[in-house]
Amino acid sequence: HEGTLNIGIKAQCPIVVCSIKGTEKVKKNWPRITTVKINVVDVLEYEDYRDQPAKVVSDRIRDIIQADLAK
Repeated sequence: HEGTLNIGIKAQCPIVVCSIKGTEKVKKNWPRITTVKINVVDVLEYEDYRDQPAKVVSDRIRDIIQADLAK
C-alpha cells in the first residue's frame, strides 16, 4: 500500500519485494500441514525509486509480484 511505502521512502532504505504462494490451500487443508512459500523476488534500492511518488513505486511492486506469481 502507498501509505506503508512512505515509511520506506522517508527512511531512504531498500524495499524488499516478496511473494507468498500456497496460502489458498491453508483453509482447505485445515488442520493438516500445508506448504506455504515466501519468495524474495527483488530488492529496490533507494536510488531506484527516490524521485518517484509512492503510487508509482506501489504499482511497480505490484507488477513485480504479479509477474512472480504468474510463473
